[in-house]
Amino acid sequence: MDRGSRLQLAAVVLLLVPYAGTAARRHVGPAPAPAPHSTFFGPAPAPAPSPDETCDCNPSVMAINGTCTPMRLPTKWSCLVDPHAPLQYNPRPQLTRSNDTWVNLNGIWQWEAAPGWENGDVPLDRPLDRQIVVPFPVRSELSGLQPEFTSGVSHMWYKTHFQLPKAWEKQLANGGRVLLHFGAIDWEAQIWVNGITSPMHQGGYDKFNVDMSGALKYGNNGNHTVIVRVYDPTDSAHIPLGKQRRSPSTRSIWYLGTEGIWQTVWLELVPNKFISRLDLIPNVDAQTLRITVQGNPPALGLPVSVAAMQDGKQVAVGQGVLGKPFSIKVPNPRLWSLDDPYLYTINVSLYASTTPAKSTNGATSLQAQASHMQCLAAGRLEPIDTVVGYFGMRKISIKPLPNNGPMFIHLNNKPIVQVGLLDQGFWPDGLYTAANEDALCYDIVMAKQLGFTTLRKHIKVEPDYWYYCADRIGMLVWQDMPSMFYEDPFNAGISYRLPQEKAQHMHELQRMIEEHYSNPSIVQMETFNEGWGQYDTQKVVQFAHSLNPSILWDPASGWVDPQDETAGYGSRYQHYTGYVGEIRDDHAYPGPFSSGATPTRASVCGEYGGLGLYVDGHTWYNRGDSIMMQNGGSGLDNSTDVQDQFVGLLHDVKKIVRANTGLSAAIYTQMSDVEGELNGILTYDRKVLKFDNPEGIKAEIKKVVTSLEKA
Repeated sequence: MDRGSRLQLAAVVLLLVPYAGTAARRHVGPAPAPAPHSTFFGPAPAPAPSPDETCDCNPSVMAINGTCTPMRLPTKWSCLVDPHAPLQYNPRPQLTRSNDTWVNLNGIWQWEAAPGWENGDVPLDRPLDRQIVVPFPVRSELSGLQPEFTSGVSHMWYKTHFQLPKAWEKQLANGGRVLLHFGAIDWEAQIWVNGITSPMHQGGYDKFNVDMSGALKYGNNGNHTVIVRVYDPTDSAHIPLGKQRRSPSTRSIWYLGTEGIWQTVWLELVPNKFISRLDLIPNVDAQTLRITVQGNPPALGLPVSVAAMQDGKQVAVGQGVLGKPFSIKVPNPRLWSLDDPYLYTINVSLYASTTPAKSTNGATSLQAQASHMQCLAAGRLEPIDTVVGYFGMRKISIKPLPNNGPMFIHLNNKPIVQVGLLDQGFWPDGLYTAANEDALCYDIVMAKQLGFTTLRKHIKVEPDYWYYCADRIGMLVWQDMPSMFYEDPFNAGISYRLPQEKAQHMHELQRMIEEHYSNPSIVQMETFNEGWGQYDTQKVVQFAHSLNPSILWDPASGWVDPQDETAGYGSRYQHYTGYVGEIRDDHAYPGPFSSGATPTRASVCGEYGGLGLYVDGHTWYNRGDSIMMQNGGSGLDNSTDVQDQFVGLLHDVKKIVRANTGLSAAIYTQMSDVEGELNGILTYDRKVLKFDNPEGIKAEIKKVVTSLEKA
């Protein structure tokens, strides 16, 4: 990348400043005084380092044992990691409190493998054998663990000690609570705080927290201990796991598994009754925003107020009750779009009950709720909790093109041709975990610079900050549900998916949906991919749609369509009638291909392309152990060939769109190389772009995006 392109990249990354605020680090004094709630803080993220910069020593290994150990394939950001305080960005940008209310616990923890922990004692009074840099996965290089200690490990312990900020003591004495948050742990986790255990959590992609308030009294002179027990079966069980495998082979589409803690661990000070989530769903046509303020059980039924802000000015207000949906009017909304990804700020306050009136069944009476609202409107209530979030006014839908045209995807009531990339979110230094926030957002920024409209987040769920980057930068996101274990043939596997496995999959699907109601960038979700772990397709997609009907649902990306009797897949198609989502999705290599829209579904090509190029010095495996082309070919010779063939594929996409098939989108495989797959537009370390003329690529993509206008 030349200097001009790097400066452009830095300018785009500067857009992410508002939510880059960091918390107090543990064992330090009180955090700085908070700024007003309408302000977000933090330094501007630095531009990406030069591809020529080297990383001679693994910083995590150096911090743990002082040894300079070279990394197998460092990224641009590997050596920028501070092992004592990694990933200090705000882990929850859609619901923020002031910076003095949270403490980041990432850093060097104790760790040990525990193959027999189910019959052993909890290590309350002894140190663990080794150290690890949290939250990097156990088998990632940035974890700091040596491979000989982690190979084949499925059971493990984590342990750390911390102190609470002195500034929290007053609120804790007045009934405040401390939550211990985990962004994600793969896959099963149980937590002990000062020896007091909490319920087990299962699920490798959803965040959860433990209310540790009751355990604080068991601390030792202000010192507190957290122990985490983790079990990750990876591919030895039918759980949602995506592309992870315990022992992936070379020349494989499966990758090294992410075991253990892989997202930020943090403490949060909250009131006794508090807000826990904001569900914000826009209605562009009605110019309204539907709001559901979620909270902890003691807060249910309490009054809430909201104020929507546009460029620092209040444009809408409303009142409601925690746990119940209500709407506010957003007049003349500035719509979120690819060219103008505008985000409104929303301030939300929770109020204590002013009347104890209850109905005979114990619920707060309608009269009491009305009294709450009157007091709130009159300004006679003081909030007990206040949070800040954001939302975008965006509509995604399908409807026919003019003149009896095919069903087509529309953004804000206008047809849109999406040109996207398959994005798997793996890193050679951190596996599932990017080295820092700049790395985390880098793929989005690069895709945007090249003119792509869409990223398909492929069978992985990212940290919240990744979706904030997409919201802020203006990138459409298709979010896959991580698939269960792969079986082939499809129909043989369906008979031995147990009821409890289906229930766990549905639970994790529900959590994925609930955690991403409010991201304007997410316009589509996929329930299954290529038959992997697929079951009860119509039941699953109808359940998903009932939870969030405001986005598009792709029931099956590739192979096992629930209603398609024309694609010629033999026993691999199904015969459901009724609602099966809004999308009909084909995969073709090299492709592209469209089997055509139906009267109820738009057509997309969810995967195509897969052009491979080996770039010496930037690969996980050598050439002979890598997949060069997704269709089995031997790969291309240079970046000029990659560009020429990619442009040819874009021309084919444009022809299909103009042929009136209803093809609304085409997703090229893929964003970056991943381990043995060398068909990314970027190398696995993100140091080399495989196009020799990026501006030419951008111009060709624009021709496809605007192809309907010139048809």
